[in-house]
Amino acid sequence: MDWQQVRTYTDHLGHPVVLEQYVSPEYETDPDLETPIQVYSLVPLDDDHEELREYLMQTFSDDEVKPLFEIYSYRPPDGFACIEHNRMEIARRKQQHRSGVENPLPLIARWNRPNRLSNIGFCVLVRSHSYRVGNMEDSEEAEEIGEGPDLLYFNRTFSSTRADADLAQHSPEDNEDLRSEAFELSIERVTEQMDIGQMIILDLFLNVSSYADQRYALDVDEGEPPGQDMPTEEQIRDQLGQETSVGGFSLGPAFQVSREADIVTVTNTPEGKTSDIQYVVHTSFLSHIRDTAGFSLLESTARLFTASVLSHLPANKTLTLKFFIPKSNSWSAIGPAQNEVLESLSQQNQESLESPFPIGALHNILSEEDQPLAAKRVTPHGPEKYLYNWLPYESGTFTVVLDRAKFVSENGVYFYKNHCSKVNDSEVLSDNTNIVRGVDMSAVARRLGMVVLDE
Repeated sequence: MDWQQVRTYTDHLGHPVVLEQYVSPEYETDPDLETPIQVYSLVPLDDDHEELREYLMQTFSDDEVKPLFEIYSYRPPDGFACIEHNRMEIARRKQQHRSGVENPLPLIARWNRPNRLSNIGFCVLVRSHSYRVGNMEDSEEAEEIGEGPDLLYFNRTFSSTRADADLAQHSPEDNEDLRSEAFELSIERVTEQMDIGQMIILDLFLNVSSYADQRYALDVDEGEPPGQDMPTEEQIRDQLGQETSVGGFSLGPAFQVSREADIVTVTNTPEGKTSDIQYVVHTSFLSHIRDTAGFSLLESTARLFTASVLSHLPANKTLTLKFFIPKSNSWSAIGPAQNEVLESLSQQNQESLESPFPIGALHNILSEEDQPLAAKRVTPHGPEKYLYNWLPYESGTFTVVLDRAKFVSENGVYFYKNHCSKVNDSEVLSDNTNIVRGVDMSAVARRLGMVVLDE
């Protein structure tokens, strides 16, 4: 095999990037299938990339089409930062080709995963030096060195600057008349590292268009990248007020609003009773003023969100919602913020052995065969799916994230879902994250209340 660095250049941050291609007189290239795989790493990579290529091409045969590898020297802190970096690269290169720049950088292909969605970005994020095993006999060889890579799938659109959910990202699993959510991103940990090559092969042949004009989505406008300027306290206050007045939202006298530590609670549940619906809501758009004016706006946000959700639920539903400001507006801050909230609630409720704040909606469901219906708190998992009980070796997070003050009129409500399986604290079986965007407040309320279980 003869791999060559056919081109080198810098990314939008000035970090070197190398494009590598298999070149041989006996190998006939197929331009329609020459798709550069985007490769990032959390750890320093060896300069020659030989073992890395062998690792990523497990089970490729010599006569099969060879992908190109576009390998970035920029080391993101996590998968979320990797996605943002690649989004910027996609937009930058498309702009170069549209504007007629001489010798533009290679375009980045779009993919059709997961669930056959279109206009999806795809990256491989190497997480450890396990790639140095190269071509392996079994996954244990690599696992002894470190964990497997993450496969990153993401909406190529800049959702944070878009006022509506991208119609191209609606899940085909949704009912045609009720497309309730738009795909934002998915991070999938590869636990059987020997399978990484097969995964890339399947994606390469099944999920990339063979037509160049479709492959690079040159006719698709992904929108404007987010700017550096954050909204001021006054702008946020005005936007929240406008959302409230236009929607005519208000809370009735049954609701109580309180603050303890850094958490604002809104509830209409009588003392001693159990709420029908309980969730933590993270207001990431307030993170930059968290230490100054953030908490003065958190209560206004809590009232608006609760009233807007309640307007789409049956009148007899009781809610308890906990609102919190993450330390940054990055997706990477949501998991730690959720843990911080639950830890704080646990300290406030030390006498109880139960979970300090069970997440989800209370429904009478059939949990076991030949057993009567029983009240269970279920957590949304898909448009018509739910989880009500993690296995002992599993843990999961479902939480709500608001990314802007105009979250009602601009579809700024997201659902953050993480599922992790562990053998012990050090050995992770899987760690997958999925984020979707609610298309309107009616869909958000239906998901949080798991209204599908009432129908």
